[in-house]
Amino acid sequence: MTQESYVEKWLDECSIEKEREAKKNLPLNAEELSQLRGILGTLAWKASQTGPQYQADVSLMLSEVKNATIDTLQRANNLVREVKRDAKQCLRFPAWNLQLQDLAVITWCDASQHNRPDKSSTLGLLTAIGPKTMLEGEEEEIAIVTWRSSKTPRQCLGSNGAETQAITEGEDANFRVRAMLAEMFGHTFNDKAGLYVKLKKLTNGAIVMDSRGVYDAMTGNMSSLHGVRSTRAGYELTLAVRQALDIGTQLRWVNGLAQLADCLTKKNERKVILQLLMGNQRWRLIHDEKFVSGRKMKKQEMLKKIREQEALFVSEVAKMANACMWPWDDHEEPRSMGDEQIQLPLNTCQPT
Repeated sequence: MTQESYVEKWLDECSIEKEREAKKNLPLNAEELSQLRGILGTLAWKASQTGPQYQADVSLMLSEVKNATIDTLQRANNLVREVKRDAKQCLRFPAWNLQLQDLAVITWCDASQHNRPDKSSTLGLLTAIGPKTMLEGEEEEIAIVTWRSSKTPRQCLGSNGAETQAITEGEDANFRVRAMLAEMFGHTFNDKAGLYVKLKKLTNGAIVMDSRGVYDAMTGNMSSLHGVRSTRAGYELTLAVRQALDIGTQLRWVNGLAQLADCLTKKNERKVILQLLMGNQRWRLIHDEKFVSGRKMKKQEMLKKIREQEALFVSEVAKMANACMWPWDDHEEPRSMGDEQIQLPLNTCQPT
């Protein structure tokens, strides 16, 4: 499913007078404000139908309309150019030829605290359907069926409060999609008790989060309100856990580099979702028993690249020294980098 013709026909940049372009903090006049609303409305339709990677940018800019400036309009124009450049981007809906029991509904939940103009938080949800072998760590092609980027229902004191609201909304979205999927396969439900029993038996579901604190509270803390400091957040979390257990929804944790909903809470954070779209919507859901965060994984990857570059540099200098018949002494010496002790070859060239 694509919206290439829609983007090419209806999406246009807003014109800005040259003398006003440099004044980024200047409030918009009535004509510019009207054009901004039109641009964001057109972008919102694209983002809500086939472009989940743009949803957060549009949502956050819509929250700025009340106090929009030239800078807001310029960022909207930049987004228009990006969307038009990728107008052929589409969503795939594969035919797996599987029974209902062999499918799984997976919802990625994320939140970003106090990143809106009024200091409210943003939650992001992305729900997809795929073969249930994904829950066992297999890479499979998935179909993205619904996503959402919006302001959290209420203000929160800390990041766990925002994450809890995202997980609560995500559990509800996962439940609805599983029920809809069961009805599409011809199953009917007579009462609430029968609904829960049937859904648990017929469908598979999972909620994926990247908050280690909330995940530990949901899976390991059995105290009142799961040990969450905020009473309201703890109550919401308790209900979400109970409902998830009632219908057999798995609770999963991933690092931030594998969180598909990250693009729905922060602007210009599209790396993960673009990786999914460029890979024909194939994804793997793996449980990391060591719970290594995305930040640590990035650091480890950076250190690995540094070691490779140093080893390459030293080998090239050694070749040059050998070709020029320079004295060259090879020996290993431990070297500290950050909080790790690593062994690097330290080669010295002695002056003659």
